[in-house]
Amino acid sequence: MKDNGNGIGRKAPDNTYTASGAAYLVNRSPDTVRRWHRQGLCVPSKSMKAGQLTVWLYTLDDIKKLREVARTQRPGRKPRS
Repeated sequence: MKDNGNGIGRKAPDNTYTASGAAYLVNRSPDTVRRWHRQGLCVPSKSMKAGQLTVWLYTLDDIKKLREVARTQRPGRKPRS
């Protein structure tokens, strides 16, 4: 994976971003982006294998969806369901 120069918004192959890179672009933490993925609020379009791990990759369309989700979320802790 390539670093786009700022050390945070890591860019993956084919103009895609890791959860960390996507989080940087939407001004949220990587844990928040991963939680939204687990909750089905924004599922990344692509993935790739890194050994036994699956790395989820966010496209620019996915980033737009993440921004929409971010706009609808209130700050602070959420009650557990």
